[in-house]
Amino acid sequence: MSKKPMNQNARLALAVILGVALGNLLFFLVGFIANSIQPTPAEFMDPSTPEIMAKRVQSTSLFKWLATLLGHGLGALAAGFIASKLARQAPTWMISLITLLFALWAFYLFYFVYPEVIWVPLVMFAFALFFPGFGAGLANPKPLKS
Repeated sequence: MSKKPMNQNARLALAVILGVALGNLLFFLVGFIANSIQPTPAEFMDPSTPEIMAKRVQSTSLFKWLATLLGHGLGALAAGFIASKLARQAPTWMISLITLLFALWAFYLFYFVYPEVIWVPLVMFAFALFFPGFGAGLANPKPLKS
């Protein structure tokens, strides 16, 4: 019984899905650790009330914002790296799709924090634009030509 090689398109799709899933898991893990170190007060945990969300944004410390950025950056970098390793290549469309999926976090956060801390979603968007490609470059380095 011989093994059939996986279809290349299926490999690329699976690589994107797993890369983004594991990158988001890393993002959430960093957030979980930050929240364990500095918990969010229970009265600010209702995302359905705009007033409470505004108070939550205003009360968020610099540590929490930096942890959010660290988690997002590491997650985007890991997503590009993992997807490229699994796919054994890094086509532009794959990195673009990962970039788009991680940029959605920046747009989501922008919706809740504008205009209080506009720098956070802007930095997240920049991370989403560049870090998946950096991760792919780390996964599949091209040898230097002499």
